[in-house]
Parts: sequence; structure tokens; C-alpha cells
Amino acid sequence: MTARTPSRLRATDRNREGGFQVGGRDVGYGDPLPQGDIDRLCLAVSQEAYDKYHKALKPDGILIIDPFYVLRTEAGEKAIPLAFAQTARDKLGREVVANVIACGAIAEITRRVTLTSLEKSLYGRVPKGTEEKNRQALALGAELARTWKRTCAESRGDGATCMKRRDAGTPANAS
Repeated sequence: MTARTPSRLRATDRNREGGFQVGGRDVGYGDPLPQGDIDRLCLAVSQEAYDKYHKALKPDGILIIDPFYVLRTEAGEKAIPLAFAQTARDKLGREVVANVIACGAIAEITRRVTLTSLEKSLYGRVPKGTEEKNRQALALGAELARTWKRTCAESRGDGATCMKRRDAGTPANAS
């Protein structure tokens, strides 16, 4: 399989609603991603997304996976496993907000955007009456990332670089 070049990768959203910002510009479903940003961060919330995009990451890029859906990663690959889907189901009763939880986690991990800024952007895009649930989802995502950082700091002394490593073919949700 030939890897797609970064300039041909496109933004996708599982539920095809709303949009987000990448590199300071609005990006919606199917829009090309700014070339300079896609090799620094990969959010894989499905095995298909992981298989398709993880190789475009630079060696120091950040790979975040949802271990409920991403079951296999490559040998020695570093990944941050955060349970977006399970958290959405368990804490908010609906998996549809898992993408918003992921946004909160990305904000906390990268520190490139504030939760307040994300919240303001989100309110203009979500259906009326869902603002509070989406605000909670952002906060849950940030808390997931903080918990991951604390756990890594306690076990390895460096929460900023702590990543889970797996052997080839090992399920991502295996310990």
C-alpha cells in the first residue's frame, strides 16, 4: 500500500457535522488539511484512520488513539491511548460526543488552543440545547489527558513524553 502524501490528506469527521480549526483556519468535512500540521498530530478513532494516516507523522509527532476502536498498532510505535468512546458512553450516555472529548484532550496535550476558545467555537456549531453536554465533553477530554499525564509522570517521571509502546499485532487495549 502506498502512503498518501500529506498534501492529499483530508480532514474528516466521523459524524460529518460541524468543523474545527487547524493551523489557525477553519476546516470542515472533506477540506484539505494545511500541509504543515498533519505530520505533527494524528488522532485515530478507528482502525481505518490509524492504518491510513499514522505513517504521515514525523518521528516526534503525537499519535493519539482510542483503544476501543484501534486494536492494532505497529511494533515499537508510541501512542497515547485515551478512551474517548467509552468515556462518552459511560459519563455522558452517548458516544456521539466522543469527537468533542477528543478535542478537549488534544487541547490539553498540545496546549495550542484553550478550552475556552474551543468552547466558543463549538457553541456556534452544535445543535441548540446540546451546548452543556458538549461543554462537559470538552472538560472530560481535558481531564482524560491530565489523568494520562499524571499517570505517566508517576510511573516514568516525564508526563510530556510518556507514550505506551506495543509489539506489532498486539491489541492497543491490551496492557
